[in-house]
Amino acid sequence: MPLTSLIAALALAGSAQCEAPALLKVPLDSTQKKHAVAVRGYTVDVAMDSPGWDVEVFSAADRRKHDNLLAPQSNWHGAFPFQFQPGSEALFGSIRRLTVRGGEALVCIRLNGPRVAEERFVGGLLEVSWEPSPTSAAARRTTTR
Repeated sequence: MPLTSLIAALALAGSAQCEAPALLKVPLDSTQKKHAVAVRGYTVDVAMDSPGWDVEVFSAADRRKHDNLLAPQSNWHGAFPFQFQPGSEALFGSIRRLTVRGGEALVCIRLNGPRVAEERFVGGLLEVSWEPSPTSAAARRTTTR
């Protein structure tokens, strides 16, 4: 991934505000392995990835769920802004606004009151909301009314 793309991703992830209400609210200490919701032709998953969580977006047509549309297509090593591990808010912030690949939507993820003991979450909440991208047709229809 070019350095400019990485810097843009980090800036967007760290300077976000969430406008839309949460579609998913996942207790960080939940023992349920996956939480999911369908929205506008996509599936939004919050999947356990010990000791934390991954937020994933898949096209409804991607039934095998191979292509997380929040992940960069190029080779990127290290932490991703859609991963929530104890202490990851120091790198990406506790509010992250990520573009769904293809540009039609944004996923806003809030980490509320995370509590950590022995390098694992023991409390707090992960909230995920869905917003049309400012450049999408849906956003243009909303703002021109």
